Amino acid sequence: VSGHPLDDYSLETTYFCNANLSVLYNMHLVEGKDLRFGGVVTDVEHKVSKTGKPFGILHLEDYQGAFSFYLFGSDYIDFKAYFSLGWSLQVCGKVKKKLI
Repeated sequence: VSGHPLDDYSLETTYFCNANLSVLYNMHLVEGKDLRFGGVVTDVEHKVSKTGKPFGILHLEDYQGAFSFYLFGSDYIDFKAYFSLGWSLQVCGKVKKKLI
């Protein structure tokens, strides 16, 4: 019987995380809040847009859900080193409305 990959980080997720990925299913409820959650990288995608700019999709999973993060521009360049299958990551951020 095997456990979840995050089992080794239960102490960290208990004391350093204030949310889980399922809260992102209803982003309007957490808009403007500082969020910290842990997850395991289950898939990564490195792509190029129609205009020739690189971007990436990072797929994370925790005990309560899964979520895909799309990173563009300097965010992608700065964080693409973390796009590694099986890595356990702590993600810190804030939900903001996209300005068009």
